Amino acid sequence: MLSQDNSVRYKLDLLQPSTQKFSVTVNWNPEHLDQTIIMPLWTPGSYTIRDYVQYLHKFKVIQNGQEIEADRTATNEWKVKLITLDSIEVKYEIEAHQNTVRTCYIDSKFASICSAAAFVQILEKKDQCHLISVDKPKDWVLHTPLIFDKYYRAANYDELVDSPFLSGNSEVYNFIIKGYNHQLIVFGNEIYKLPSSIYDDIIAICNSTCDLLNMPPPSENRYQFYLQLLDKGYGGLEHDNCCVLEYSWKQIYDSNGYRKLLQLIGHEYLHQWNIRRLRPHVFLQYNYSEPVLSNCLWFAEGVTSYFDLTLPYISGISSEADLRADLSKEIDKYLKTPARYHHSLLDSSKEAWVKLYRQNPASFNYQISYYLLGTLVSLCLDIRLRSFNSSLAEVLRKLWDKFSSPGNGYTLSDILKLVGEVDIRLSDELSEWLKVPNSLELESHLSLLGYTLIHEECEEFDLGLSLKESQNSFYVKSIHEEGSASFSDLAINDEIISIGQIRITSLKDLNSYFIKYNQAEIIYSRNGIINKTNIINKSVKSGDWKILPNLESTSSALQLRNRWLTFV
Repeated sequence: MLSQDNSVRYKLDLLQPSTQKFSVTVNWNPEHLDQTIIMPLWTPGSYTIRDYVQYLHKFKVIQNGQEIEADRTATNEWKVKLITLDSIEVKYEIEAHQNTVRTCYIDSKFASICSAAAFVQILEKKDQCHLISVDKPKDWVLHTPLIFDKYYRAANYDELVDSPFLSGNSEVYNFIIKGYNHQLIVFGNEIYKLPSSIYDDIIAICNSTCDLLNMPPPSENRYQFYLQLLDKGYGGLEHDNCCVLEYSWKQIYDSNGYRKLLQLIGHEYLHQWNIRRLRPHVFLQYNYSEPVLSNCLWFAEGVTSYFDLTLPYISGISSEADLRADLSKEIDKYLKTPARYHHSLLDSSKEAWVKLYRQNPASFNYQISYYLLGTLVSLCLDIRLRSFNSSLAEVLRKLWDKFSSPGNGYTLSDILKLVGEVDIRLSDELSEWLKVPNSLELESHLSLLGYTLIHEECEEFDLGLSLKESQNSFYVKSIHEEGSASFSDLAINDEIISIGQIRITSLKDLNSYFIKYNQAEIIYSRNGIINKTNIINKSVKSGDWKILPNLESTSSALQLRNRWLTFV
């Protein structure tokens, strides 16, 4: 690589993909004798410590052909004391076997490089130009949002982290959104095959997203969708000028699964506004070595999730009934989550680093997702704003106008102030929804639109217990707080053997037993020892919550519903 006085030069070597690892070489001309080298602990868009340094091996610092000492001062940080300011070289390897949108993966046919998990930060150079060259198999085509001019160029380290690298057998589709070039780059399509309708539908989703913000895409001609089709998988990670998506091909030809894919695409596309360029103030400068707490993730993700549910409807791809069904699923999930009584939306935002991405069998008892509750708060807020001849989309646009310029981020107070300009009482209510668990009155808000929220009961009983199967045996997966099972002696990972005199073959065996009996003796095994306990049926019927039209709706409710259904 050619020497550049102020740049950091990276060489990414993907030439041995079958080893499921790659190597990185970094060169720079130091400006000071004391150097700090940092491996990020997390990546923007996925707010938890991932300790990427655990996948880094064979780390060496070299100057004038000699390896020099690097003092490891933290798990992800090295200090180097130089004698001269001659050029420095760092070499290391990255093991890459986790195929997700937030990690690195490589095999003989495909590579997906999350830059935060691949490239160390040279602290003194973080605001200077970063140049990247890539060695790859000859038949691979490399894709990245970075501009290529002899090298791939990033203006600074943040832009490098914001730029994934994907390579392998791909199909590229070009299309225009509001006069700007876009690309859909699909990996795995030679086997799984996307339906032909998806290309027109993606165009419709993107155009509707732009209409929502009332402006063309801020990425202009540079936006790329990277979509990997997998046997199993679901995920997306947003970037300024692209997004990385994973989706199960098995779900695409199901109407609900197809709509979910379009919602995922719309979600990540909307993020080029909401969170990438319109950021909470604490994310203006990324610190990759520690958690950055924000009480606004509910807005960044919840508002985006709310609008992604609406985009297929706005685009004319799905029906109002589909929209109600999708919102009903969110409400059903929320109302069946015990944590809603204990965990506030603001706490959920702040605790993302230690809770959302670290689920355990008891998590639903103690934590609510800021995606889930943020979606429902957005729903209620939008309904109320519509009643004042405003909308959530209008609030988002105003926030964009005030805080999207570089170096200008918003705070929770800024959001509440904009809502207060519509109605100060609504601002106070929003503050309560954010701070007070279980304060959201979904039924009354839906009634404003002429909808009713009903619980469709079925014959099965909700015992507050879920099972997992392993080698034809059944084990306790989770226990619902305050459910019938929580008052028994059962614990997570107990093996359930029988109920009454019936051998357990599925969770339905438990439910069907309680159709006839109010209590039962359960035989279970814990640590190889047989035990007995009793469960008393609390008569909580299973069933789903659904939004249905109220046939006796007033004309004013129907008018408000029609205004709400425009969304833009």
